[in-house]
Amino acid sequence: MTELAPAGFLDEQAGQAVLAALGLLMTSALWYPLQNRRIPNLVAFGGSAVALLLQGCIPAAHALTGALPGIAGSVAGLLIAAAAFFPLYLTGSTTGSDVKLMAMVGAFLGPIEVAGAILFTLLAGALLSVLCSARSRTEAPAVPCAVAIAFGTAAWILLGMSRVVPLDTINSM
Repeated sequence: MTELAPAGFLDEQAGQAVLAALGLLMTSALWYPLQNRRIPNLVAFGGSAVALLLQGCIPAAHALTGALPGIAGSVAGLLIAAAAFFPLYLTGSTTGSDVKLMAMVGAFLGPIEVAGAILFTLLAGALLSVLCSARSRTEAPAVPCAVAIAFGTAAWILLGMSRVVPLDTINSM
């Protein structure tokens, strides 16, 4: 009996499907805050539900690593991201929509990769804030945090994709 595809190839395809779903949801999440400064609950909660569903159906589908696979990893990533952004919400630095959007990203990436996405999001937010304040010296600019979340997450994923070792090279060792 012949094998249709190596297991590493299927895991890679599952990860790419998860990243594609995350990319589509982040694109739609960017459109709304640029128009009216909020992200609809349907996008944030619906995206988290899609992430949980994908992780439940395809346990090896964490975008960059297989750490804590399945729904447990998705829930852990969601909770870590929400816990990281909740203090920012309490201080008024972000909105509740931003907390929900980052939690959605955590549900897609899982508990380990979301830490890098959070760090890159904070760096992107700081950079955007500096750029906007340099442009407008009269008043403090309002930078939509969704833009920083999208840029930070994309940068982390691109960095992560370049450092992931293909599974077939590990199997051949």
